[in-house]
Amino acid sequence: MRGLLALAILATAAAAPAQPQVPGPFNSGNQFLRLCPTEAWRMLCKTYTIGFAEGVLPNANVPVCTPEGVDIGQMYEVAIKFIRDNPERAHMKTRHLLTMAWAQAWPCEKRPVK
Repeated sequence: MRGLLALAILATAAAAPAQPQVPGPFNSGNQFLRLCPTEAWRMLCKTYTIGFAEGVLPNANVPVCTPEGVDIGQMYEVAIKFIRDNPERAHMKTRHLLTMAWAQAWPCEKRPVK
């Protein structure tokens, strides 16, 4: 059954006409900042944010230690604020800016060994 579903998806994708690539909010901080606050993009941007936070960040060896209780809305707002407060970095890839924003907001502190 899964094989038939996969085959159907591939056939549909192959039959679909090629669409021009539209720059999304994930290519740069400039695009993230311009598109994500709009109603049309906000949910997609938050979905990207949670996917990055849960799927990529834990495996990236980045010193980010979010405290308990931090939710996706807060992580999204911290990212937006970081990009606004650092316009000289807004040309960078969104994934790098999210990492920098969260590392600044929630750095991992060295805990004494007991």
